[in-house]
Formats: sequence, C-alpha cells, structure tokens
Amino acid sequence: MQRMAFVHLRTHTEFSVVDGSLRIDELTDASAADRQGALAITDLSNLFGAVKFYVAARRRGIKPLIGADLWLLGRDFNVQGDHQQWAWAGRGRRHHALAYPALRGANQLLNAAGALAALEALRDRLPVNAQAVRSGFAMVELAGRFQIVPGQPAIVLDVAHNPQSVGALVANLDQMGYFPRTHAVFGVMADKDIDTVLRLTAPLVDAWYLCDLPLPRAATAAALSARVPRIHGTRDIAVSAHASPVAALRAALGRADPADRIVVFGSFYTVGGVLKDGLPRTAARHLG
Repeated sequence: MQRMAFVHLRTHTEFSVVDGSLRIDELTDASAADRQGALAITDLSNLFGAVKFYVAARRRGIKPLIGADLWLLGRDFNVQGDHQQWAWAGRGRRHHALAYPALRGANQLLNAAGALAALEALRDRLPVNAQAVRSGFAMVELAGRFQIVPGQPAIVLDVAHNPQSVGALVANLDQMGYFPRTHAVFGVMADKDIDTVLRLTAPLVDAWYLCDLPLPRAATAAALSARVPRIHGTRDIAVSAHASPVAALRAALGRADPADRIVVFGSFYTVGGVLKDGLPRTAARHLG
C-alpha cells in the first residue's frame, strides 16, 4: 500500500498574533527532515511571514502554501449605529450601545470594529470583558493620527504620507468646520507619491511651509518648493522652505490668525520633529 504524504495545512508561525511560537527556519528544517513535500502557514490575520516562509521553504525543496485566518468586514463581523452610539456583531459575540471611540476621524469606527474583531479572534487566549472594551474606547490616545492640539490657531498633527492616508486626512479636515485659511507644514520622503499627495490636499491649503527632514531619503524643502506651485496652477498661494519641521511650524504660527488652522503632515519625521520637545504652543498674532 502506498504511503500517503502528510502536509501540515494549519501552522501559526512567529508572525501570528499572540498564539504563534514556531520560528520559520526551524519549522521548515523539521518539515524537510520529515520529508514533507509541502507545508502551509495560516497565521492569524496577517501575511507578514509570507516572504520569509516562501524563501525558506523553497530553499529546502518544500512547496510553500500560504494562507491566513482572516476576519472580513461584512462577512465575519458588522457594525451599525446612529449619532450617539454603535453596535458590533461578530462570529459568536455582540457588543451593544457602545460609545464612539475617543480618537477623532471618520475612519475610527472601522478601526474600532477591526480591533474588536481581533479581540474576538483571540478570545480563547486573551479574554477581554465588555467593560474593558468600553474603557479602552473612551480612553484611547494615538499621537500623530489626526491629533488636534488645543489653542488658537488649531493645530492638526497627522503622520499621513501616502495617497490613502492623506485621503482620509483630507476627509477629516473637511469635516472640521470653517477656517478662513489653512497653513500646511509638510515634509516627506522622496520615494512617496508626492504629486498625488499634493493634488489631494491642494484644494484645502492656502500656504505651504515646506521643511527638510534629517535623513537622506527625504525630499528637500527646495525640491518640494518647485513642485507645489505646479500642482496649484494659477491659484495664488504662499510657499516657503525651512530647515526643519520646528522652523516651518514656527513660521506658520507667525503668519496664522487665531481663527486659522495649521496642518502638520507628510511623515512620522515631520510630526515627530514638532513633538520632540512636547506639544507645540500656539501663539498666533492677533487680528487687528
């Protein structure tokens, strides 16, 4: 009788959230020693180990099978709500009458729903009760993600640096209410889709304060200064170049009126540059 080949079709590696402990090199070594022709990984809610696993398996003559245990919005969990509260339903659990997350931004409800799905997937190994969920949403903080600094003018800090995240930032800015002028402090890596980012934000921005960042990958303020007018076309805007995010923010504060807003975005280094000594103090000139 011919011996049936055995293949592991459900293994969680070191990249699997909470429950994985198998190191990929050791896993593929053991599989090769057991003369398995194929091996699968099915990490929980991510594919972070896919490339490392593929290379390790092929090097040992094993056919790599790559999958993941994924929870999908609309299939495995859903959300619904009104102006005051929302509810979440998953594969085996529901949360009712939840307060909206403390984080600002239209996309935070989907982020919260994804976080609940992750907790539900891990419930057997990482139990979290309903009161802890409510407290977490009420107290959550995330620096640099649509973070609004109190004072006048309003300062918005956001590490958005690609078209997708900048699109979310633009949508959130559009919902903030009326501001006479918007001043943008912007520094970004040279390998990003800079023109698309500028096109997305151009309709909202009245003045640009472009800054150098402290690493070779970054686009220079001088190079950005040449791009911005081309994106804006014939619209009259102010553009200036600065040696650092702090210097750019200082210039923006010097020109902004109390009713204006300042948006700092483009990179973790841009936002980190203005936060390195703590939250910036607003000191706008008074209207006169």
